[in-house]
Amino acid sequence: MMQDTALHAAIANSAHNRAITRIVNALMDLLTQSREESLHTPGRPSRSHEDHRRILAAVQRRDEVAAHRAMLDHLIAVETLVTGVHGEDRSVGVTAKKRRPRP
Repeated sequence: MMQDTALHAAIANSAHNRAITRIVNALMDLLTQSREESLHTPGRPSRSHEDHRRILAAVQRRDEVAAHRAMLDHLIAVETLVTGVHGEDRSVGVTAKKRRPRP
């Protein structure tokens, strides 16, 4: 759990934006219990570790597209675990709504 928290903090700090750092720290504090519970789900720690490795590797390569995709994949996996609703199902609706022209 400490390594998980450290990675999220490091990514926030790398933005060199105090507002982002504060927001991430606040979210980490608010989500501590649910994160601990989710990491007790069978297979979740290894999935999170692999997700984090993908994110970190993309950031180290300065590959913005890969970092975005890796982070989105991670967020969708966590969202699915926490809510039981598959994130891509939800994001398809949002994307479709964004693409509709306004009357």
